[in-house]
Parts: sequence; structure tokens; C-alpha cells
Amino acid sequence: MALKAIRSGWEQAMREASIMQSIAALVCFALLFLTMTAAWTSQQANDLAVDRQVRLATNGLEQEIERIGTEVQTGAVSDDAYRRIHIRFDADFAERAFGARLWRDYRHDMTLLIGPGRAILQAHVAGRMTEPKDLKSVLVDVSGPLERVRNQIAEIVRRPLGQDDPELMVGKIVRETAVLRVGDRAALVAVSALVPEDGKGLKKSVPPTVVVAVKFVAGDLLARMARQFVLPELQFVPIENHEAVAAVGRASATVKTSGDQTLGFLVWAPSQPGYQMMRHLAPLIVIATALFVIFALIVVVKFQRRTAELAKSEERAKRSAMHDALSGLANRVLFAERLEAALVEVEVDPKRSCAIVYVDLDRFKDVNDTLGHQAGDEVIRVTAKRLDSLMRPGDTAARISGDEFAMVVRSAPDRAELEQRLGAIVREIARPIAIGDRTVYPGGSVGCALAPEHGKERADLQHKADLALYRAKAGGRGRWLIFSPEMDDGFRRVQQMRQDLRASINEGRLTVLYQPYFSVAEMRAIGVEARVAWDHPTRGRLSAGEFIPVAEQCGLIREIGAFILHRAARDMHRWPGVRLAVNVSPLEIRQADFAESLMRILEDEGLDPARLQVDITENILLTDADAAITAIATLRKAGIRVALDEFGSGQSSFNYLSRFRFDTIKIDRSFVAKLETSPEVATIVHSMVELANKLGLETVAEGVETFGQFRFIQAAGCQTVQGHLCARPMPATEVSRFLEHPLSERIRAVA
Repeated sequence: MALKAIRSGWEQAMREASIMQSIAALVCFALLFLTMTAAWTSQQANDLAVDRQVRLATNGLEQEIERIGTEVQTGAVSDDAYRRIHIRFDADFAERAFGARLWRDYRHDMTLLIGPGRAILQAHVAGRMTEPKDLKSVLVDVSGPLERVRNQIAEIVRRPLGQDDPELMVGKIVRETAVLRVGDRAALVAVSALVPEDGKGLKKSVPPTVVVAVKFVAGDLLARMARQFVLPELQFVPIENHEAVAAVGRASATVKTSGDQTLGFLVWAPSQPGYQMMRHLAPLIVIATALFVIFALIVVVKFQRRTAELAKSEERAKRSAMHDALSGLANRVLFAERLEAALVEVEVDPKRSCAIVYVDLDRFKDVNDTLGHQAGDEVIRVTAKRLDSLMRPGDTAARISGDEFAMVVRSAPDRAELEQRLGAIVREIARPIAIGDRTVYPGGSVGCALAPEHGKERADLQHKADLALYRAKAGGRGRWLIFSPEMDDGFRRVQQMRQDLRASINEGRLTVLYQPYFSVAEMRAIGVEARVAWDHPTRGRLSAGEFIPVAEQCGLIREIGAFILHRAARDMHRWPGVRLAVNVSPLEIRQADFAESLMRILEDEGLDPARLQVDITENILLTDADAAITAIATLRKAGIRVALDEFGSGQSSFNYLSRFRFDTIKIDRSFVAKLETSPEVATIVHSMVELANKLGLETVAEGVETFGQFRFIQAAGCQTVQGHLCARPMPATEVSRFLEHPLSERIRAVA
């Protein structure tokens, strides 16, 4: 019995030992499995973190390249910079506008201004002016993007203005960015041509002045990337030191040139969430074997959390790379992707449609110039929110450049609803914006093209939407248009007219006509207004209103203006004691040497400046007040009279009388035409004359065609009258005979 009990105890002990061994083996296996699982999980977390950081570093460098391009182009696409550097080099202005500013505001390491002959006009290193000869080698390093920019400008000015018009396109394609080796260092390089904002005035024979900005992949740039994308100890390792990249515990991203040449590597200390997790778990695994399941759950939970965090971080990085930083809208890259996706759906399903919408803010430059760039940024942000609020599921709103937005609209089932949406866009962006104690009254023009109605190719649709936008802006701004085939036909007709106009100027088919204007008190002609007509070879005689806008678009307006003034100044010698009035285009006044050129013509033709009156419209006062103030002051100092034409037709006519010094106001014919039918208009005209008399200004009533209109003008106290009642435009040969007859005879004949 005892032996049996012993044997039974032994067997029990053996069974217990076996159980213990099994438990121990199970625990060891569990520990090993848990350890291996934790190690694998840790490595996966580390790998995911490194992959994410590599993408962040690569995308971050691309954003820095785009950033430096935008920083340079912001100053380069400027009427002021084009005039004061390319046209007439102003060293102090150039230093303020580029060398000092780009270092102060953006820490560009080098800035070079390259003249038309590839000579370095001005050079800066770290914001300090440097001898150009010291940086000649830099020209060789950046020759690639430099030549591409100049070739782009040359291609632009060679194109006929109906196709990729520089007025539309020049601000979008005159810059190049690249990653290059500058000297013995890797650098981000931006090259941008100095061009006027509307693309006009570019000369075929003179290469553009170019600004080159260099930012080395070091210092400030790396520090910003490290902060923005959380890349600890970020540094750049040249290709010559490539062995340093293999250092234990370091992550890297390759930096290559546009020609796929490796310059070096971005190297940083990667985040290691997996290892941190292991450090927390190891003591628990060793100490609490019995809590194996709990530890496993902890591993799983932490891994899931970390994975979720990594997914969120990756999503944030992706959004940063595909969205505009200022507005929060999609950027140009994401916009192109969404548009391509929409066009694929249209191609697959004929019942589907989509619209591409372009939005351009009207006179946005005035906001930056008057209130500063911070106010301009606020206008962009508010406009972006308003546009985004109008989007529906499936639509995309994007900011594609400074003040230009674009949308892919997939949620408008028919044209009627799309038109309502376009009208809503125009109204929404026109609402006032409060900025501090100031109120900005923005506005915008909208152009739209439809797929598949207008095509299925992205480039073709974008061109047509751009064309509709251009037509909307040309038609008065603050409106929307959907593309129609007539727009293309219209551009072809305008292009043909441009060619005919150039030929007619060379062949002498322009004619100057004169319309006398009369003193109401003396009832005699005291002056003539010069007007140009075009004897077209197939369309007959065209008035100025039919071809002057074309001349302004194609750069012929200055030549036509000089022709009119030369001819009229010579003819004026036939009519002593008579004044000459000429209309000038806003484009002429914007020329820095406008007043000097005008006075040279008077001197060449021997005409007393006191006999000349220059008529300007409100357009120049609204769009370029500084140029107008300078021109008016120079003309009046020389004894030339200045008249405000079409007075009352604009929104701020009375305001201009207090800001600008005029000698004469010309009451717009639209008021004169309603004098006999509208008591309200009659009251307004009477107030205009009374105000002008109190300010000591001469008043001219334009477009007087009836005796009743003349009698009202006479009674209101207007000094001068002009219109078909008194005299029609006539050739110079008829003026002398007409001036011999007093106005009273003409009035009596009509009355």
C-alpha cells in the first residue's frame, strides 16, 4: 500500500512536473512568440515611419522648389520692375526689389539680375551686393533654366496674338525652377523673366532681363523642412560623402537634378515608434509572464494606435502636397488629377458631363498695392472659402496661381443649373470683405467650358475656358461666360484685322478727320477734335471705335497716336487761333516717356503747346492713377490743356475732380441725349456745369444733335458745345471753309 502510494505520488509528481514543463514550455513559447511578434511589429512601425518621412522629405523639397519660384515670380511679373529694370535700369530699385528683398523676406542665398546680353547687371550674396565678376561661374551652372526662360519669352512674342495670347499666358510660363549644382553645392534655382503684368510691350529683338535666385540646400531651408515635416537632425550629404548615408540609425532621400543626376542625400534621424514601444513592453514581458494575454493586447492596441497615427500623418502629408497652403483649396496638381478623372467618366458614360470653370479676381493688384500683401492674402483666403462653400459632392475648387481659381463642376445636371451656379459664383465673390477698418469690394470674372459639348481633351477645354474668361473680362468684368464657337471665330477675325491694320499703317490708309467745337457765348468755332478713320481695303471706312481696341491689343496704338498728332499738328498751321483736341489711349499714358514724346512731336511740327488739349478717359485714372498724375502734371507744366473725357459715365467721376488737376470736363453724350426726355438727367447735367464753373473748369457738351439740347446747354451755362447739330467730322480740306461760318447760322437753319 505504501509502495503504491509512493508510486502514485511519484507518478503524480511526474505528471505535475510534466504539466509544469508543459506550462514552462508554453510560457517560453508564448514569451518567444510575443517577443518575436513585438519585434516584427516594432520593425513594421519603424519602416512605415521611415517611408512616410521619405515621402515627406521628397514632397517638402518639391514644395520648396515651387516656393522659391513663386517668391521670385511675384516680383518679376510687374509693370514697375519691367519698366525700372529692363527698360531703364535703376540700380537702387533693383537692389530693393530683388537683392535685398529676397534675402530679407525669403533668405535667398544668391540673387542675380541678367541683362539682355547675358551680362550680370547686379549680384547679391546673402543680401549684400557683390561684384558681378565674382559670380560669372554661376551663369554656367544655371544656363539650362536661364536659356529655357528666354526661349519661352521668344516663343511668346513670335506667336500671333490670337493663339496663346501673351496677355493671357505670359504670367504663367516665364519661370523655370530646378535643382542644380551651383559651384560645389546643391541648390534650388528659380529663373524668372521680368515681364509686364499683361504681357504687352515685349520686344522680339531684345531678350528679357532675367532674375536668378539661388537657395542652397542647407541652413534656413533645411531648418524649415525639419520643423514643418518633423525630420530631426536633418542635413544634406553631398554625393561625394555617400558613405555617410549608410550610417546606422539614419534615414535618407535622394536629391537629384532635373537631368536625373544625383547631387546627394537628405539625411535625418528617423522616428522609431516601434523601438519606443519595445522599451515599454520588455519589462512587462519579463516580469509578468502570467499577464501574457494582457501584454499581447497592449501590443496590438498600441500597434493599431500607432498605425492609425501613421495613417493620419500620411494623410496630412498627402494633403499638404496636393493643396494650396494659403487658401486650403486643391492646388494645380490635384486640380489636373480631378479634371482628368472627370473626363474619364465622361468618356466612359456618354450621359455624364462636367464643366471646367476659371475664376479671375478683378483688379486684385490694386488691393496689394494700396492695402499691402497681407490684405491681398486675406482676400484670397475669404474668396477661397466662398468658392469652396459653393461646391457640392464630386466638385473640386482649386487655386492655380496668384489670384486665379479653377473648379471642376460635376454636380450640375443641365446647362440651366450650371448657369445659375456661375451666376452665384460671380455674386458670392463680389460681396464686400472687411479687413481691419477698411472694406474691400472685390469682384471677379468667370469663364466656363463643358465636356463633352466643347471637347474631351483637358488642354482643349482649359484653353476654351480661358478664352471664355478673357471674353468675360474684356466685356466689362464682374460677369460670367460659357464658351461658344463664335469666340474662336471672333479671335480669328481680330487676328485678321490686326494683320490688315499693320499693313494699312505702312500703306498710309489711315485718315485724320476733324470735328469742330464751338463757343456758346461767341457762337463760333474755337477748336477742332482730331479723329482717326481707317480706309479698309474690303470693309470700307471704319471708325476709331471699330479698330482702336485692336490696335491697343497688338501694340500699334502708340504708332497710331503719333501719326494722328503729327498730321493734326501740321494741319493746324492752316487755322491760326484754333485749338486742337486729341484723344489718348490709357496704354499711351502708361508709357514712361509719353509726355516727352508728345512734346517732341509738337516741337518737330512747330505747334504751340498752348493750342493743344489732351483728352483722357476715366479708365486710366482707375487702373493706373500714378501714371496719370505724372503725365497730367508734366503736360500742364508745358502749357498743354488736359480734359476729362466722358465725364459722368464712370462710378467716381466727381471724386476725380478733387484728385486730379484738369482744365476741362467733357459731359458724356449719354447725358446730353436724354436732356429732353429725363428731368433727372437734366438736373444732373445742370449740377455738373454748376460744379465745373465753381471749380474754374471749362465744360464741353458732347453729342449735341437737336436744337432743344443746345438750348438747355446754353441756358445751363455750358461754355462749349460739340455734336452733329453744329458740325460732323470732316477732312482737313473742308475745315477752313466751315470755320468761316458762325454757329448762329447753323442753329437758325435747324431751328
